[in-house]
Amino acid sequence: MNSKKIKKLKKESNFESKKEFIIQKIANYFNPQFIDINNQKVTKKFPWLKIFGWLSFVIVVILMITTIKPDFQNWNKFWEQIGFFFKINKKAEIGSAFFTPLETFIRGLEFLWTTISYSILGTIFGILIAVPLALLSSKNFIKNKFIYIPFRILMSVVRAIPPVVFAFAFFFLLSPSLAAMFSIMVFVSSLMTKWLYEDLDTYDMNSYQGTIAIGNTKALAFKSSVLPYLMKRIVSYGFYSFEMVIRFAAILSIVGIPTIGQLLSDQYALPDNYSHMSIVLWTLIVAMIIIESLNFLIKKYILDYTQKHPKINDSLPYEKQLEQLKKQKSKIYIFKIFITILIIGLLLGSLTQIEWAIGNQIKIDQFKVGIKKLFNPDWSLFQITDWSGTKTSVIPLGVEAFLVAIASSIIGLFFALILGILAAKNITKWFSYPFKLIIIVIRAIPAFTFAALFLILSKDSKLFVGVLSLGIHSIGMLGKLVMESVEKIPKKTFEALDAAGANWFQKIKFVVFKSIMPQALSNFLYRIEINFKSTVVIGAVGASDFGFQISTYSTQTDNWDKLASYLIFTIIVLLILEQISDLLRSKLMTGYFFNQDIWFKKLINKNKLTRSLALSIVNKEEFRSDIRFANYMIAKLQYDKLFVFKYQIKNKILPNNKTLQQLKLDYKNYLEAYAKEIKRINKEIKLLYNSVYKQTMLNQKDTKNWFKKNKVARKSANIAIDKYFENNTIAKINSMNLVNKFAKFWRYIEDAKKITLCTHIEPDGDTLGSAVALKKLILLNTKNKEVRISGADYPRNLLFLIDDKQGSLVDEQFFSESLKIVVDTSTKKRIYDQRVNTKEALKIDHHPQEHEWLFEIGGDYWPATGQLITRLAKELNLKVNEEILEALGVAIITDTEFFKERNVNFETFMCMQYLLDNNLNYAGLLKKMQLNNEELNFIFKSINHKQVNGIVSYLIVHDVVSNDIARPLVAKFVELSNTEVSLVLLKTANDEFRCEIRSKSNYDVSKVASHFLGGGHFNSAGFIQKDLMSLNKVISYINKQKTKN
Repeated sequence: MNSKKIKKLKKESNFESKKEFIIQKIANYFNPQFIDINNQKVTKKFPWLKIFGWLSFVIVVILMITTIKPDFQNWNKFWEQIGFFFKINKKAEIGSAFFTPLETFIRGLEFLWTTISYSILGTIFGILIAVPLALLSSKNFIKNKFIYIPFRILMSVVRAIPPVVFAFAFFFLLSPSLAAMFSIMVFVSSLMTKWLYEDLDTYDMNSYQGTIAIGNTKALAFKSSVLPYLMKRIVSYGFYSFEMVIRFAAILSIVGIPTIGQLLSDQYALPDNYSHMSIVLWTLIVAMIIIESLNFLIKKYILDYTQKHPKINDSLPYEKQLEQLKKQKSKIYIFKIFITILIIGLLLGSLTQIEWAIGNQIKIDQFKVGIKKLFNPDWSLFQITDWSGTKTSVIPLGVEAFLVAIASSIIGLFFALILGILAAKNITKWFSYPFKLIIIVIRAIPAFTFAALFLILSKDSKLFVGVLSLGIHSIGMLGKLVMESVEKIPKKTFEALDAAGANWFQKIKFVVFKSIMPQALSNFLYRIEINFKSTVVIGAVGASDFGFQISTYSTQTDNWDKLASYLIFTIIVLLILEQISDLLRSKLMTGYFFNQDIWFKKLINKNKLTRSLALSIVNKEEFRSDIRFANYMIAKLQYDKLFVFKYQIKNKILPNNKTLQQLKLDYKNYLEAYAKEIKRINKEIKLLYNSVYKQTMLNQKDTKNWFKKNKVARKSANIAIDKYFENNTIAKINSMNLVNKFAKFWRYIEDAKKITLCTHIEPDGDTLGSAVALKKLILLNTKNKEVRISGADYPRNLLFLIDDKQGSLVDEQFFSESLKIVVDTSTKKRIYDQRVNTKEALKIDHHPQEHEWLFEIGGDYWPATGQLITRLAKELNLKVNEEILEALGVAIITDTEFFKERNVNFETFMCMQYLLDNNLNYAGLLKKMQLNNEELNFIFKSINHKQVNGIVSYLIVHDVVSNDIARPLVAKFVELSNTEVSLVLLKTANDEFRCEIRSKSNYDVSKVASHFLGGGHFNSAGFIQKDLMSLNKVISYINKQKTKN
């Protein structure tokens, strides 16, 4: 387009075009981007989720900072108070009594033993309850969702209630020690149930099902296959829970139950007694170190222990070898005995600390009053009159507590990543131990102790106190989990980086962070839940108004209606948070928020496939039943909507008014056609679904359970819809695409006056039959056409098809003026008439395409070119006669070896049915194709010289034979051979050997032919050898390829 014309068109562009262009250009920026790379459909959506996520994060951070209001006003006073922790040889004054450091240490040990006793019993009984609950909640064991879903919901509700609330409730019913044990038991069972059923959901049930299949009972199958796996998880989670509940047991002192927390939160919580508090803290820290060490030893020598392979000197006598073997026998059983005795001893000792009694009558009466109020919440507490000034309204205080939980978890994660990486032995070697100690120390100190200290630091912001106390406490737990994740990274990974010359920081950046971040973020989300519940603990010392209200109302049964309001809010928030956490964990671990088989995902995917199919039909493109392809087509539609933008990109100018109106009309018609197709497809799907559903329900009339019948019927109907997209519609679209190609191919023929059909250099029945059939189809269905076949050396038994028995090249003038159509010829060098220019010729063929043609149709899906031409006649409703039917029959029969070839498909038989429906005399055709007695005698005499080597039967024909003899000879030899591969070497006129290779199995002979510079199909191929010297080489190669496969 010249510059003057462009200027003229630009002047005609109106304001409306410019406006549409600007709007569509902006819209395109936010549209999904799509690209087709080697037929791989790639769609990249605009990162709305990432932008929304970062925006939400920034808003939450700003909200946290403005709400929490960081406060360091008493910084100097805080550090003065910390100094009291390091004063030594000072007596603690509690009331009128004085305690020396030694007496405080002894008291600390006594209370520690009491705390551990409650923890041991609560953990053991909690595990015993958790195991059956986990089995009832696991969908791997309980297939009925009406059973496992209610159990999951129940345990989620129990888990959402702060554990201290259970302690207060049991305190009114039982003795203090028994209340402590029961509250710990509920806490452990709720956690263990979730952990165990999540593990059981991922457990491979094949061994369990296999054990049942061979006749064992379910109980025996569970004992032999599931229980060993479950026991490892129970022990591992049990120790982790035990460590958690010791800290939980410490805070039970706020309920009135004597534990080590009583010394930390009450008696030694004054600055003058901080030196004695440090003694108690170090007692607790040492206990944690011992528990941590014991946990490590049990994991190493029991759970993860593997017996070393014994080393025996084979040269020694048998007795000496046996003695060597006994000496190397593992002594691990001694450690197991020690651990068993220790646990039994601790259990028996713990039982002596429990007062097995119920509460007095006064407390039980108070509980009865409270339990009625607990189920009659005070809804007035949900009213919001003054968001910032309220002291009792549930929602403002709950939101503040939730922001505290998020902020403290962020702080905890940040410092946990630093300390956890430094504490990993595979990162810092022996230097890791100081950081391990720091993590243990932080983890050992209860959150309320941190809260009591930070109340000194912050003068005006209780929320900031909560953030600091829970944040530092979170460092301990998250730091341990980060450390364990880092230590699980294989040693070989670091060795590979060392070999590549990576420095320490590169290892951290490219390996450690990428390996641990999904699990670290998952733990972070879980930590938010824990910190939200922990606001009750720090509330007991005044560091959280929300937690303070729950603690206060829990102590007074008359206020349990108010407590119920707080619990409702807590349960709702934590259940929602649990679901959000599960979704985010799923996204981090699997890349998806939801499983692909969830009902609404299936609905969305079905809608996408419907739209994609409709678009494929309207655009006349090939359809694939694939979500990625559907996303690509839908993204392409979004781009197609921008018709002004597309026009400008293509033509470099904006459309004038007339063009714009035409573009709008085209777009409107396109959308109408698209909507029409969607409506049609939805109607077909609905009819198909209802039909299959009703039929499946009828087929199950003997089944009484309606729910079971409905489930099977719905599944069958959904499978039918999947098949609709996968099979029927694909065939329809492919068929439509093929019809379009046939129509275009025929238009080329209609536009030409002279046509040359070019055949193979060694024509077989498919080549000759296809060429003859195409020629006669053209002459019968068009006018004023002259068609010639350029070829020669036709099979003798097929000469009845043609008039020119010898065949020849067409003259130069006719050839140059004609439309050239190459028929059934794999490559240019195999065309009889070498004057053909592929870029100016059409091609109809069933071989793989290797050149650029003016237009081509076919491919190796088709077993014969004759089948393609039969479809051409059928789809375009061309007239046929007896001669055309015979030629097409010869073509299909010849190249399919009478329908025995591997690539014969359903459509082959449909094409033959079409020929028979049009009165093809099949029996008469076979009679015409028969060889004479002399030819048959030669074939059978030759076959008697068959030889076998490995998987190859081979035959050498030293006489030069024509194609009409060679082809039936090869076919009969293959039929009579009982090996995987058949090889026939046929001598040619120039003293070379044409090797015809066939297979009856999954052996791909085209690869063999390609290796020896030939070609062909999977089960049928050929190549040329100059002499017989290379025969052994060929056979050896065939056998070796079989061995490799």
